[in-house]
Amino acid sequence: MEKDIRYTDKKVDHAWKSSVCLDQPRVSSKKAREATPEVPFNFSSFITSLAVQALMSMGELAPPESEKPSVNLDAARQTIELLVMLREKTKGNLENQERELLHQLLADLQMKFVAHTSAQPGA
Repeated sequence: MEKDIRYTDKKVDHAWKSSVCLDQPRVSSKKAREATPEVPFNFSSFITSLAVQALMSMGELAPPESEKPSVNLDAARQTIELLVMLREKTKGNLENQERELLHQLLADLQMKFVAHTSAQPGA
């Protein structure tokens, strides 16, 4: 009867394992927390991040990894429509501050979008 190799003991190459661990920079979780500021994750921060995304798509803000803003009005339109959908789906469930923030963000984004599309030739 042959030995079933599926259930044999695994052999770990500890020398390889420790060399890989030495190659990796070690950052303690305390240092990582100090280096990364904590941003509250709530509805307001979520819709604000969507608004920033729309502003970047309109070329109003440059993405962090780029020096030059790029314009993608289709992406901006989709993000604004997503915010409109969120406004409709959350109606009656938001706190006053969240509702006002969403209203103001949408008003500003829609005005900027209209300015961008009316400035486009053939728009």
